[in-house]
Parts: sequence; C-alpha cells; structure tokens
Amino acid sequence: MAQQQPDVAVEGDSLSSAKVWAIFGGLMLAMLLAALDQTIVSTALPTIVQDLGGAEHLSWVVTAYMLASTVTTMLWGKLGDLYGRKSLFIICIVIFLAGSALAGTSQTMGQLVAWRAVQGAGGGTVSVIQAYVADATKPENRARSLLRVARRDSPDAQRHRDIVQRAELRQQVMELVDEAERAVAQLA
Repeated sequence: MAQQQPDVAVEGDSLSSAKVWAIFGGLMLAMLLAALDQTIVSTALPTIVQDLGGAEHLSWVVTAYMLASTVTTMLWGKLGDLYGRKSLFIICIVIFLAGSALAGTSQTMGQLVAWRAVQGAGGGTVSVIQAYVADATKPENRARSLLRVARRDSPDAQRHRDIVQRAELRQQVMELVDEAERAVAQLA
C-alpha cells in the first residue's frame, strides 16, 4: 500500500484566516455531533431498552461505544499521521453517521450494542481533534487555537480541566516522593 502525503500545514506554510476558521468550524461541528449523540442516547436509552426488552444489556450500549472509541482513537491517530487527517476525518464521520443510522434501525439489544460499537469506532476521531488543530495552525498560535476549540463553556472543557488538574496533582505527588527519597537517603 503506497503512502500518500499527509494533509499537513508545514512550518513555513500559512493558511489564511478564513481557511483556519473553516477547519475549526468543521471540527466543532464534529464535536457537536458527538455531544448531541451522547446527550440524546443517555436521555432516550431507558425507553429504548424498555422497547427492545433487554435491560440486562443496558450497560453494554454505552460500554460498546466507549470501548470502540477508545480503541480506535490510537488507530485513527496513526492512520492520520500516515495518510492524512482530512480524508480520514471524513471517513470517520461517515462511519459515525452510518452507525447512528443503523442503531436507529435496531430490532434487538444485540443489534443496538453492535451498531453503537460501529458508531464508537467512527467517534474515536473526535479524540484526536487537537492533532487536526495543530496541523492547521502555526506553532506560535497553537495554544490560542486549542483554547478556541475547548472553550470554557464547551462540553469537553471540564474534562480538559480535570486532565490538567490530575497532571498537576501527579507532579506534586512526584515531588513529595522525591523529597521523601532524599530524606530517607540522608537518614541511611
């Protein structure tokens, strides 16, 4: 399989402001699509489960999506590096939409779980949106651009803040461990 050139803005390239905003608009629409999906499914899931008669499989509907999304995130990231992010992003959105349509036609809980997994496989690309932003912006503008995507009031903003807080806590714990090791070494 021949490698294609990735759709990446090289350091010297500069995309026009309109093109960058078009890219951001597409990425934010994909995030909105995933957020709406999760909101609608979580609200309607009890009714859907009651209609399909599979309360014992309720947790699998959510787990299948999350598991497929988590596993494919790394796959989409690597394939995006190899073959270009733009076409891969479009393919993933199509997979996501196909999974959504198929999940809507489910007649059994098994089908619903399977189609949610397909949907999650396409939804795995939402997790690598930061890489798309990095490709579209110059290095000196990346932080500001990523903040535009993950605004304070966005659905993912709390998750981003939690990740930063955990990283800061992890750093503090590592510093305490280092201090304790030094103290023990001095006592020995």
